[in-house]
Amino acid sequence: MKILLFDIDGTLLLTQRAGSRALEVVFEEKYGAPNAMRDIPLAGRTDRAILRDVFIKALGRPPATDEIENALESYSVALENTLAKGDCIQLMPGVPRVLDVVQEMENTLVGLGTGNFEKTGRIKLRHAGLNHYFNFGGFGDDA
Repeated sequence: MKILLFDIDGTLLLTQRAGSRALEVVFEEKYGAPNAMRDIPLAGRTDRAILRDVFIKALGRPPATDEIENALESYSVALENTLAKGDCIQLMPGVPRVLDVVQEMENTLVGLGTGNFEKTGRIKLRHAGLNHYFNFGGFGDDA
């Protein structure tokens, strides 16, 4: 048995910084912190680590116990709204074809290995028309 794991951002698709823009909205509306994502490194990191950094840099403190989950709920809504506005999603070249091919491979399971929270990663995949390819995965929630 083989397991093929795909990352979301930069591997399957690009979102033109929709996630960052959604978090900007969350932190401005919820905490009164504009430009909260400025100077926050994103590449190769989990959403949980990114959110922790935003709390520290934008608000000057680490998140309280329930704030990550509360921020995730607000982020999910903001991301959905951002992606619903239009053509943010760009599939990487060849992605649908590759996924079609690997779905047909014998003794092969196809999943996700990503730093995205599952809820927000699934929102991105749904908007890209790719969610149905992935029944399981490891997400930023699991880190």
